[in-house]
Amino acid sequence: MTADYYKKLTSNVLYQVSIPQTSGFKSVYKNIGSVNNKGFELAINSTNIRTKDFQWSSSLNLSFNKNVIASVPAGGQSFINNVFIVDKGYAVGTMYGWKRKAIFSYDQSNAFTPDWTQLTPIFDQKDRFQGYQLNGVPYTGEIKQLRSGSSVGQIFKGGDVMWDDTNHDGVIDAKDRQVLGCGQPTVTGGLWTEFKYKNFNLSGFFSFALGGKVFNETEFQNSNQYYSALTKPNPHILANSWMAPGDVALYPSPANTATLDNTREASDLWIEDGSYIRLKNIRLGYSLPKSLTKSLKIESLDLYVLMQNFFTWSNYSGFDPEIPSGGLTVGYDYNSYPKSKDILFGINLNF
Repeated sequence: MTADYYKKLTSNVLYQVSIPQTSGFKSVYKNIGSVNNKGFELAINSTNIRTKDFQWSSSLNLSFNKNVIASVPAGGQSFINNVFIVDKGYAVGTMYGWKRKAIFSYDQSNAFTPDWTQLTPIFDQKDRFQGYQLNGVPYTGEIKQLRSGSSVGQIFKGGDVMWDDTNHDGVIDAKDRQVLGCGQPTVTGGLWTEFKYKNFNLSGFFSFALGGKVFNETEFQNSNQYYSALTKPNPHILANSWMAPGDVALYPSPANTATLDNTREASDLWIEDGSYIRLKNIRLGYSLPKSLTKSLKIESLDLYVLMQNFFTWSNYSGFDPEIPSGGLTVGYDYNSYPKSKDILFGINLNF
C-alpha cells in the first residue's frame, strides 16, 4: 500500500484577457493565471488467494483532488460558456447560474408573503380563482410577486420558471446567480482484478469517478430547438412542457420563453450527476502448456479476447459521462463523442 499527499501552485495558466478593440480583436490568451492543486492518492495491491492451481490478485487506486483558482488577472474573463465562473477562490469547473425551483402552474401562483413564502392559489370547481391560502389557512395579507430584470420588469406568469430569488428582492437578475455544482469529481480511481486457473486467466479493469457534475450543453442546445418555429419539437420536452393553467411541468411554456429567458443557459436544469463506473476492459486468455510449446519449439503462445468500454453504470443522460477534463471547463459536455466499444482477438507468440 502507498499513500501520497500533494500540494502545488501551478502558475502561468493559459487565460483569456480582454484587450482594446482598436487592435481588431476582443481578447487574447496569456499565461498569467494560477491554480492551487492539492489532493491525496492511495494505492493498494494485494494477492487475495494463492493455491497450486488458482490465484486471485487485485489492485485499487483512489485519488482525491481539488483545483482552486489562486489568482486571476485584472480584466480576466469572469465566465466561460456563460456557465463556468473563473474567479479567485472558486474551484476549477464551478458552474454558476440560476436555480430553478418550479414552473408556475397558474398566473396566480406567482404570489408570496412579505417574507417570500409562496402562497397557494385556491380555485372553485369551475376553475375560478377564489383567493390564497398559507399553510392551509386563508390569507388576506400583503402579496408580493417576482419580476424579471428590475422592480418594474415583467411579472412571471403561469408557464414561466420560478427562479430562486437568493437575495429576496423580488427581482430575478444577475444578483441571483449562485454556485450550481462543480465538474471536479470528489474521487476518481480504478480497480484491476485478475483470476488465474491453471492455463486460463480472466482480468478486468474498472474506472470510476464519483461526485462530479456535468453541464449538458448538448441537451441545452437540443432542448432549445423546441422553442424555434423552424425546428421539429423535441418529444421529451413536448411531453413535459407547461401547456395550460394547472399543469405541473418540467419545462416552461414555449409561448413566452424568449421574453422572460425561461430557457436561459446558465441554469441547473442542464446540470446532471456525472458519476459513473465503467468496465474499461475485460480480458480472457489461455496459455498453451509448456509441453506443447516445447514440442512446437516456441517459448510461449497466448490466445486472448479483449472487450473494451462495453459496460458503463451512470445516471447521466448524455452519450458518455467520462467528459474530457482539460482547461477551466471541467465537466462541460457539448457533443462529446462517445468512446467506441471494441472487441479484439489476439495472439502473443514468443520464439
